[in-house]
Amino acid sequence: MSNHPKRVLCIADIHGNKERLKKLLASEVYASVDHRVYLGDYLDGCDNDSIGTAELILKEAKRADVTLLRGNHERDQAAFLKQFMDHQAGKAAAPKAPKKKSRLDTLLQLHQFWNNTRDHAADGHDPFRTLVLAIINAYDASPYFVRIGKAFFAHGGYHPAMMRARSYHERTELVKGVYTCELRETEVPHVLLGIRLLRPAARYDGLRTAPKGYKVYVGHHYGRANRNTPWEESGITCLDTGCGKGADLPLTAAEIDATTGEVIALHTF
Repeated sequence: MSNHPKRVLCIADIHGNKERLKKLLASEVYASVDHRVYLGDYLDGCDNDSIGTAELILKEAKRADVTLLRGNHERDQAAFLKQFMDHQAGKAAAPKAPKKKSRLDTLLQLHQFWNNTRDHAADGHDPFRTLVLAIINAYDASPYFVRIGKAFFAHGGYHPAMMRARSYHERTELVKGVYTCELRETEVPHVLLGIRLLRPAARYDGLRTAPKGYKVYVGHHYGRANRNTPWEESGITCLDTGCGKGADLPLTAAEIDATTGEVIALHTF
């Protein structure tokens, strides 16, 4: 994209921490930048407000100067909700409840939301169905990655083939077939979502060296370091500081000069 925004705010994993998200949305830096990129994992915090967070994120998603990226938590929740809706329509078996507490908490909140709103469903208006479909549609409409100027953004990983993207909202599907045997095209979404791959030849955990002249920004990997400050590996900066993961850890956002890909300032909320 030749006329890309100059100042971009890259926002790390939120994991249902609505209060810290509200502080971000009300901040001066959020209002002043040219574009905002959310790195995914909006839901599934520990005893947090995933529904309230989803409502705020879905509102932001309507803005032309906001890009939502896919996270692995959205992938899992969207898959569950799609099967649930198909089950309600008699088209599929009931989905299995997730075992991980944070994912189950989100579903329990959705169930409570249904309980609180089901008496209001009338004349074709169903708040629960509207919210669920909005979550699914937002995930389906979100790219795995985006490149703005010299800055590259993905939820959990990077691969050189991603630089072949030809437009601002390029999807992973457009670069299929350019990967080496080290990374098959069917595995690309897994790498971008930071999912560890175990293969006979090698172990690949979703990170790779940033390309010369570019800066790469990801979230997802807080658990690798268990530190509450951004960290860097092979030229890739991870902004996930553990927000929403039990302790009261901050939400991190990097203000970036897209012309150079460099960080102007780091902000916490």
